[in-house]
Amino acid sequence: MRLTWVGMVHCNAVIPKEDQDKLARQMHAYHCVPVFIDPAMSQTFHSFCYGTLWPIMHNIVDVYGKLPTRWWNPSQQKNAWSSYMHVNRIFVNKVIEVYNEGDLVWVHGLHLLVAPSFLSRRLPYVNVGLFLHTPFPSSEIFRTLSVRADLLRGMLSADHIGFHLYEHARHFLTSCRRILGLKYNAQAGGYIGVEYNGRMVAITISHIGIEPPFVDRLSVKDQVLHETARLRALYGAKKIVVGVDQVERLKGITLKMLSLEQFFRTNPAYRDTVQVVQIGIVDGADTSEAKLKLRKEIQTIVDRINATYPQPQGVEPVVVYQELNNTDLSIRLPLWNVADVMLLTSVRDAVSLYPFEFVYAHNVTKSPGVVIVSEFSGSSRVLTGSLGVNPWKKKEVVEALVTALDMSDEEKAARHAHDFEYIAVNTRTKWAERILVDLKRTSKAASTVGMQYMGYVRPPPLYGLGLGYRMLEFHAGFKMLETDQVVRAYRHTFRRVLLFDYGNTLAQENLPQNNFSKYIKGDDGCALSGDLEHDTPKASPELLKALSKLCSDPRNTVFVLSGKDRQDLERTLGGVPGLGLAAEHGYLYRWGDNDDGWLCTKENFDDSWKDITHSVMDIYTQRTHGTYIELKGSALLWQYRDADPEFGQLQAKELHEQLLQVLESYQVEVLPGNDYLEVRPEGVDKGVMVDRILSSLESRGGSPVDYVL
Repeated sequence: MRLTWVGMVHCNAVIPKEDQDKLARQMHAYHCVPVFIDPAMSQTFHSFCYGTLWPIMHNIVDVYGKLPTRWWNPSQQKNAWSSYMHVNRIFVNKVIEVYNEGDLVWVHGLHLLVAPSFLSRRLPYVNVGLFLHTPFPSSEIFRTLSVRADLLRGMLSADHIGFHLYEHARHFLTSCRRILGLKYNAQAGGYIGVEYNGRMVAITISHIGIEPPFVDRLSVKDQVLHETARLRALYGAKKIVVGVDQVERLKGITLKMLSLEQFFRTNPAYRDTVQVVQIGIVDGADTSEAKLKLRKEIQTIVDRINATYPQPQGVEPVVVYQELNNTDLSIRLPLWNVADVMLLTSVRDAVSLYPFEFVYAHNVTKSPGVVIVSEFSGSSRVLTGSLGVNPWKKKEVVEALVTALDMSDEEKAARHAHDFEYIAVNTRTKWAERILVDLKRTSKAASTVGMQYMGYVRPPPLYGLGLGYRMLEFHAGFKMLETDQVVRAYRHTFRRVLLFDYGNTLAQENLPQNNFSKYIKGDDGCALSGDLEHDTPKASPELLKALSKLCSDPRNTVFVLSGKDRQDLERTLGGVPGLGLAAEHGYLYRWGDNDDGWLCTKENFDDSWKDITHSVMDIYTQRTHGTYIELKGSALLWQYRDADPEFGQLQAKELHEQLLQVLESYQVEVLPGNDYLEVRPEGVDKGVMVDRILSSLESRGGSPVDYVL
């Protein structure tokens, strides 16, 4: 497999232009392509990533604190978002430079969420994957972003989106449903599909792992062996509780220290037999007030514990706390080797591989340890042999520590074997292979992008501006309407039938979020018509002229078939001479000659079902905010497009089952629609109406119908 990395170069100093070229040539040997960003733009870009996106992704919205106010400045917010998009474009340009036909592009992290949109615009056939390594917030938190819809559209331009945990994918899907109005469902093969502009975007859940061979090679290095021996000699027979965390609020080091303080206070027997080693990873460049305050809090609690339980001269304190700028695996492995218990108390974490390393290291040393992990960490979902705790409950953490320290060797071995099996099978390489195979299966060229036109495969239709730029896909075998062939056939035929839909075909239909027109009444108590009736868009003069011209040809039979009621169609198209109309999906219709007036396909039809249907719908309307009942001629509709999407869909499903039972003896059908449920007479649809039109024309005699459009 040919692999090319495209990424930013992290350097404390500004890299001169001449050095950038040299560095790029040197990194080429390692299949790495560096991206260099202007320092000022890089600062604004990272400020947006870590000052806005990172807190939101971790479900942090401090309404009254300093966090949101920094972005309330419109110009500053605009500049930050502009820099974010510009950096994404720079990455895309660099990817295009090294792209070869057939390559897969795999985008990682919150830094490049809109890159798939720019890639799809430049390379319509490229397969783009996106993997998010942070949590995804609940829809209520995510919707606080002013650019929420743009971010979602940018992400959905990818063909495959991956998450470490289902709960993160669930929040993403809910945001797609609530903010963009999209629908999703389970697909064959175990993935979730989001329908977006005719495309099915694949959503999968797969937790990343570690690479065991790398750990094996490092475990036998002299540096690791010597440090392991030193730590064992230093702590002797004591049981060691270890933790390695970044010094951040969400890592929960403060909560951990408070729980350890209570542990030693309530369990005096462990004060001389348990050693705590905590490593805090700090960014030396971060000297913010919040970070300094957190470091001081941690050190204060550590000093308080050590002062309360002093150790003899020459013996390490009860809690050893050390801050380092970085800890690579060679530094962590000796700690994992000697520790009996690992304690992680993060309050929000997408992925932490330290528990994986701990379990695997103890398999190498043949001495199973115990992992205590926060239930808010992704590791707790996959390492089910660990002890899960709520870090906010000190008593629960203390009890877990006692359980781990007193656990029998047999139980330790069983828990260890369970987690080790998962770690050995789900390696980082296997994780990457699974994702790339899934991405390959979404191949545009092999699925739905191509459209046949004049015998050739043409590119998919693209439309929109900015992040609203979208690509439409069609099912395999879709064939475009070839207008030149339509016109040629029209000129050489003598008895034609032209059938048109109205809404969103002959006239654009724009439905507002809320429908208030049915509540606005005129002096006679009836609903006002005209502009207030959003259901039926006005027919343009150009449309009326075109229909009149088609109807004036005696060889043409022209019909407009619509789900609108009779009054709406008469008001908009009734003035076109010779135009046939079919209202309510064909329940009522009239021929263009208008000799017989309006006819009904269901003569003497029993409509007593409407009272029963209305009473059942009314019960669900009272219990579902934002829903209402709508009478459309022969049909009754239960509209829930203004309700909560999930609750409305849930209630509609239950109402559907209820109506099927109570209307079983009536000749009606219950049909679910796009945010509505419709009950209408059985056997009434546009297809039946088309058959009726064609059969009526044949029964009238004359030349056979030789053209249907």
